[in-house]
Amino acid sequence: MKQQISLKRLIFITIFAGLAIIGSLIEIPWIPTPATADLKIDLGEVVILVSLFLLGAKDTTAIVLIKSLTRRLFKGFDPVPGLIGEAIALVASLSIILVFVIVSKVINRIKTRPLLLQTFENDLEKTKYPKKFMIECLIITPIVLASVMFLFNFLVATPIYLSYFTLEKTYFNLFSFINHSDFSFKVLFNLCFVSYIPFNLVKGVVTVLIAIPIVKILQDYLLSNSNQDSNQETL
Repeated sequence: MKQQISLKRLIFITIFAGLAIIGSLIEIPWIPTPATADLKIDLGEVVILVSLFLLGAKDTTAIVLIKSLTRRLFKGFDPVPGLIGEAIALVASLSIILVFVIVSKVINRIKTRPLLLQTFENDLEKTKYPKKFMIECLIITPIVLASVMFLFNFLVATPIYLSYFTLEKTYFNLFSFINHSDFSFKVLFNLCFVSYIPFNLVKGVVTVLIAIPIVKILQDYLLSNSNQDSNQETL
């Protein structure tokens, strides 16, 4: 029984990793400016958020890692923009997982198990995720995503990009870059704030507005079907 459940989880991890890769290819162009010309909103994070409700944080982390490694195998391991771009995507996905864990385990301490695991293991009492928890995820996810991505871009990613393309040497953190470039702390801060806060807020809102209704539909479908199956078994 445990081997069957592990196999099912592995299959769904693989499926969701594939869906996340496909979702990341569906891109919505962002407002074109010199600083944000390469920014696009993709739907890969929608799959990540849905998988959190269906499979849980542990399996979703595996999905994120598989997605990142697979994309690099196909696109190559060039450091800039390849690996840095992948690192940005990885941090974005992990920040969404972090929100889910904090809201579910720390703030609410909910006992609802991932929906697919309830189905796989035929839990006697199927439990849904509370509406309050879903609303909190909807509100908190864009805020945390925007904050984390701003800090990562400000402290690490943007200094690497700018030094790689404008200086003779690549610097891997904010302070080294500032000491060897014409950028001031204030100018770089304002550039990153204007570029990444609005973008990631919108990306977070788009992600949750698509993912939460999908979760709601899947939750009702999975648990209602499971209840019907358990009733037939008792008969």
